[in-house]
Amino acid sequence: MVAFALLVSSCSDVPIAPPSADLPARFAGAPPKPQLHVSPIKAEWWSGFADKELAVLIATGRSQNPRLRQASAKVEQARAEVGIASSSLFPSLSAGVGSSRGDKYGFGTSHSNKYSTVSGDWTVDLFGAKHAQKRAAEAKLAAAISDQTQAENELLASIASTYVDVRYYQRRIQISERHGGKPAAQSRLRGR
Repeated sequence: MVAFALLVSSCSDVPIAPPSADLPARFAGAPPKPQLHVSPIKAEWWSGFADKELAVLIATGRSQNPRLRQASAKVEQARAEVGIASSSLFPSLSAGVGSSRGDKYGFGTSHSNKYSTVSGDWTVDLFGAKHAQKRAAEAKLAAAISDQTQAENELLASIASTYVDVRYYQRRIQISERHGGKPAAQSRLRGR
């Protein structure tokens, strides 16, 4: 009996916390850490430019970018997998009702059959496999959300950077045209 208890306990999936160590706040002789006053970035940081055209471009990019759509679909799929993994931890119950009609012996007599079924199932997670599957599904969901955030940030940065570059070159062209293409004005633009 003791051997069985040891065997069962050795197969269980128990989360183990990493060991902790008492470490000093900084190395001896190291300069003190500078205090940084960083404010968090607003969710819609591009609104700080107060440019309606940029806002429209970003809204269009967010709604029509295939990479973002794919990332959103992966998040939804990972959420569904968490639900499936979670549901396997609980008992299940199924029921059915039906009827049939036919000639059982081929003599031209018909008969009707009506039936109903009820069944239940619960698999005890003795060795922790189902809990491990749930944790794996949750980790996959966290990774999918992180990938979605990264894809969105890359898209927004690309749109904003390209838009700022376009506006910069448009302004340079306006300045050049205003000065009529005079060599002195052009050399000032080039920094000579």
